[in-house]
Amino acid sequence: GTTILFASGRSGSIRPWMVPVAGGPAEMVDVALEGDFHLYWSPDGTQFAFDAYGPGGDPDLWRIPAQGGEPVPVSGQAGVGESAPAWSPDGETIAYTAGGAVWLVPASGGEARRLETGPGEAWHPVFSPGGESLLFTLDRGGNLDLWMMPVSGGETVRLTNDPARDDWGCWSPDGRTLAFQSDRDGADNIWLMDLENGTLAQATTGSGMNGGSFPHWSPDGTRIVFASQRAGEGSLWIVDVTSLLAALPP
Repeated sequence: GTTILFASGRSGSIRPWMVPVAGGPAEMVDVALEGDFHLYWSPDGTQFAFDAYGPGGDPDLWRIPAQGGEPVPVSGQAGVGESAPAWSPDGETIAYTAGGAVWLVPASGGEARRLETGPGEAWHPVFSPGGESLLFTLDRGGNLDLWMMPVSGGETVRLTNDPARDDWGCWSPDGRTLAFQSDRDGADNIWLMDLENGTLAQATTGSGMNGGSFPHWSPDGTRIVFASQRAGEGSLWIVDVTSLLAALPP
């Protein structure tokens, strides 16, 4: 929990970068590929998964040592646009989006398995802390909400139901709370939801591009890192959510 991994175009093209949580100079990870670089740490922190353009011109999944090196392809679904990888807690599986569906593939590479999420396009999957469930965004009828389902397959459960756009959900380390990006107050901001009773709390406030997006929890579950343009340009921010979590009804 000492380093933040993020994507930035500060070098002229989008690349993975790392910066200490305590602050300091950012360092670029040398990756000889082009792409949007949705990034996700492996559970042991020795490598990360990402999406970048492969030989066919579509986004493919890759993994690479944290210090840089030769990217290793993870999935061979050429031409379907693989993106937004997320590692399972045991390090064995990577979930990702392709063709509006959620897929699972061995982290070492191999055959991918599609999860049947029902009508609508599914995006941005992430594993629960115990690895038994997947949280994802589902576009059903033009409305983006958060849903979950067992990794083994089965019934999907709707977690949010709002005309707003709810996206980029992520579990707290203890599995009790979700953080997600929503424009339900008129601009993209970070919200928390208690999974037991559905109670909501707003973690960031801001209008236009000055709110918050792409939340990720700290390993101890007390802080959330997010992206915002509140300083005039895209940058990373950290918000302490300890008091918000304590105020959520039991």
